[in-house]
Amino acid sequence: MAAQHPLARELAAYAENGVILDTETTGLGSSDEVIEIAVIDTIGNILLNTTVKPSRPYGDDNEAAAVHGIRYNELLDAPSWPQVQEQLIDIAAERPILIYNADFDIRLMQQSAVLNGCARAEYRAGCMMKLYSQWYAVRHHETPRRHRLVQAAADCGVHVTSAHRALADCLTTLGVFRYMLDNSSHLTVDNDYQARNRRTNTDANPHGHLYGHTVVFTGDLSRPRPEIQQIAADAGCRCTANVSPKTTILVLGATDLSAVKNGISSKERRARELQAAGHPIQILNEAEFMHLLGG
Repeated sequence: MAAQHPLARELAAYAENGVILDTETTGLGSSDEVIEIAVIDTIGNILLNTTVKPSRPYGDDNEAAAVHGIRYNELLDAPSWPQVQEQLIDIAAERPILIYNADFDIRLMQQSAVLNGCARAEYRAGCMMKLYSQWYAVRHHETPRRHRLVQAAADCGVHVTSAHRALADCLTTLGVFRYMLDNSSHLTVDNDYQARNRRTNTDANPHGHLYGHTVVFTGDLSRPRPEIQQIAADAGCRCTANVSPKTTILVLGATDLSAVKNGISSKERRARELQAAGHPIQILNEAEFMHLLGG
């Protein structure tokens, strides 16, 4: 008898006690901040919905403002990030958070804390975009790929209003989540899924010729990511999920250009920022990395 799929169990766990969060920001870079945040529960109750006054002003020509429409003069009486973070901690301290593209929102929330002179908070955050990618791939028997929120909403029949405002995007994410939850009970683990997702030993081989390198992957690869991570580990690489100053190699897979800003993923953008700051990060495509591995 086939077992229930792990995605179905994970969705059910979020439905029990999770919350959904979204932010709007001054931009995408290392000096940008959160200027709006919303949190709702998985029933749709609004737990937090506020604008946030940034630590520095920005002009009406701000590129992000052209998307979400939030002008600096609308934020003059808004609470600061330290005040908002205190409310957020009270709401989500013991609850898992779902965020569509969690890596971005969490990074900007942490930046906002630093730029406003308060301690960074730790959050139990899961990425709804990754969950949807996996869920969609299982249902359609295809390789996981990135989906923009509006694409996911269209696929799930969720009506989108006021896109690119925090509360509206929370409600859109909730609609996608509820559709996934309602259509996950039949998902089961077949032998093919188990073979593709079998655990491997990805500890860095201390005798490998690339020992000491820390590798991050972004985008869709030609083989299952665990397989390439195993090859990298055998060559001595340590594989991590996010780009940091410790990263030495970023491997670029195929990217859905409609889903990223200016044709560049958030991981690649972060790597190039670190390169500009003097960190020796190599940015390679998959073929170049496989050549470096010797395969």
